Amino acid sequence: MHVYFRRLLGESLDSCSVEELKHIEQLLERSLNNIRARKNTLFNEQIDQLKEQEKKLMKENTRLRKKFEMLPLQLSINLPTVPPPAQTMEVETALFIGPPTTMNGGI
Repeated sequence: MHVYFRRLLGESLDSCSVEELKHIEQLLERSLNNIRARKNTLFNEQIDQLKEQEKKLMKENTRLRKKFEMLPLQLSINLPTVPPPAQTMEVETALFIGPPTTMNGGI
């Protein structure tokens, strides 16, 4: 059995006859065809799943787009009117260091 698998792997082929080599080749071709068919089946199943997922995402996208389009209307209805911010004023101040003085120049 070990020799058989080695031959399928392409090893120890020196002692094989032409008929044995043809038989191994046919087995390998059949195996490759089975592998390719299985791979194609899996790819097709995956494609179908991805198409279904795409449909779901497109529906979700449409739903969210409609919700987003309605958002400005909901905000304008639900938000109270906010007064504009108060204007800023500049005030000049002075700092004097020392004893307090009166406006007349004396204490």
